[in-house]
Amino acid sequence: MFSLPKVVQPLAPPEKKQAQHPHIPTSPHPHITTPQHHNIHNITTSPHQNIATSKHRHIKTSPLHNIATSKHPHFTTSPHHNIATSQHRHITTSPHLLKTLILQHFADFLKYLQHEKRYSEHTLRAYESDLAQFNEFLTQNYPDQQADQTQIKLRHLRVWVADLSNQQLNTTSIRRKIAALKSYYKFLLKKQLTTTNPTTALYLPQTAKHLPTFVEEPKMDLLLDKVDFGDDFTGIRNKLIVELLYGLGLRSGELLKIEHQHLQNDKIKITGKGSKERILPILPYLQKLIDQYIDIRNATFAVLTHNHLLVTDKGDPMYARMLHRIVTQHLAIVTTQKKRSPHVLRHTFATHLLDKGADLNAIKSLLGHSNLSATQIYTHNSVERLKNVYNQAHPKGDEEVDK
Repeated sequence: MFSLPKVVQPLAPPEKKQAQHPHIPTSPHPHITTPQHHNIHNITTSPHQNIATSKHRHIKTSPLHNIATSKHPHFTTSPHHNIATSQHRHITTSPHLLKTLILQHFADFLKYLQHEKRYSEHTLRAYESDLAQFNEFLTQNYPDQQADQTQIKLRHLRVWVADLSNQQLNTTSIRRKIAALKSYYKFLLKKQLTTTNPTTALYLPQTAKHLPTFVEEPKMDLLLDKVDFGDDFTGIRNKLIVELLYGLGLRSGELLKIEHQHLQNDKIKITGKGSKERILPILPYLQKLIDQYIDIRNATFAVLTHNHLLVTDKGDPMYARMLHRIVTQHLAIVTTQKKRSPHVLRHTFATHLLDKGADLNAIKSLLGHSNLSATQIYTHNSVERLKNVYNQAHPKGDEEVDK
């Protein structure tokens, strides 16, 4: 997990000091010079800055401010702040961004989400991007409100949501962006950093309910029992990936986090969302495959510099994109359905358990869901199957009705 930036107060430049470069006009603030034109790869700053940049930055600097950038920065900043950025920043913003509420306490907000709320790195990056996009909207449409957070009203937020809809974003993305802004304002109120919250009356758009996509049981049997994965390291590893996702109902992120110390005889410790841990049983067939994989992996790579269970063909820790590619390629052998991601195997695990009569609370525990409502969605996939059970088991299930 990356370390998050700390936003500190800007250094006060000398009084009545003008920019040395004639092409950089001064800002409305008498002692701050700002660039008019910004670019993520080429920023010209005022004479009051000193930016310690990484090897990937292309920034013209000057003497008084100091911004220690990340190893892989993708963050265009204003000349008014001193920021130590993280290693995984992916925001492109306007040059005035750091003047506003959106980033005045942004670093503390992200730290709060990471350490107190225990949000995943993926969610942190999404919230970064969402808030930066909202600020960009204010910059382009409401510059006065962008410079003074107390002027941001509900009507501005509604125009923003309408603009997102006009961009043809799906409802799920719009809901997440609104949720990010709501969460940020709640944080500001909690820390007594603001007295207003214009997001209170901003409602989330309704989403159409989609049933989880899953693979039918005969197709999974065909994949795991009939398809030849191969007896070499790559083949055994790929089969183990499919077996773990389908046999334990894991999220892809949970699978990638598994290390050797998490394997405990016939059990495995899984770290899920919010760093919540759960212990899952390992059936004998799966334990045998794990042992076989570890043997051939150790024979292939004499020395590993990490403890991750799953590795690439070069011995490095497995990463999400490679995992997705492996699962997609193998599911394509037995199904033509559009969705063939690792999460489909998690849906398949839950659906098949429910079809076999497993208790819903037991499935909830196996999946690591916080509440039962998240698990109940799988019952919709099994309605027809439940009807068949009713017809077979209920005394009146097979009665014929006179026409």
